[in-house]
Amino acid sequence: MDNDTLWDTIKAHTKYINLFCKDVTPDNLWVQYMFFERKSAIGDISCSYVMYQELKDIVEKYEIDTSNIVIHCVGDGDRPYTSALLNMYYPNMVINSIDPEMKIDEVVLPTDKIIMHRTTIEEYKVDHTIFDEKPVDVVVSVYGHGKIMEFYKNLSKPKCLLGIPCCCKEHDRCEVDDMKVDEDLMTLCNKIAVLIDIN
Repeated sequence: MDNDTLWDTIKAHTKYINLFCKDVTPDNLWVQYMFFERKSAIGDISCSYVMYQELKDIVEKYEIDTSNIVIHCVGDGDRPYTSALLNMYYPNMVINSIDPEMKIDEVVLPTDKIIMHRTTIEEYKVDHTIFDEKPVDVVVSVYGHGKIMEFYKNLSKPKCLLGIPCCCKEHDRCEVDDMKVDEDLMTLCNKIAVLIDIN
């Protein structure tokens, strides 16, 4: 990527990059380093930050105890990218990072709250054994492929789904009838899927 292209990309994602960078501290600098190993780091941070904002809105609106939330981050990449950003803001949440390309042996995380799964969403098994009561299941997907909607449908309430669909329509993807549009999300798909089944 040449300097002009890089600068155009940064300008397109300025809003979310600025918000993310303001929150980076020495304690969570590892999250930034993880993203910046990727060529698509700027766009990936923007999309992951949007997922955080949507989750924050739900947590606040429904007054959910964040220690009673389990996240299933579908199609997280070869490293737990979106999971890492969510952990930065919600360090007490259990986050399952799910991707068949996950390089579990190459990733060392400074938290035990992110659990990496090298598998597909179809093969992934939900585990609530560490919770005293049924937690709120939150399915998060940034460009994930697979039967995400079917996985969500099979979860019992309370549950939520947050996703940015992949632009490749040949794959099963995270899509709902009434998609939110985010004009500040400068990606091929600036639409966000949100489903809330809390009550």
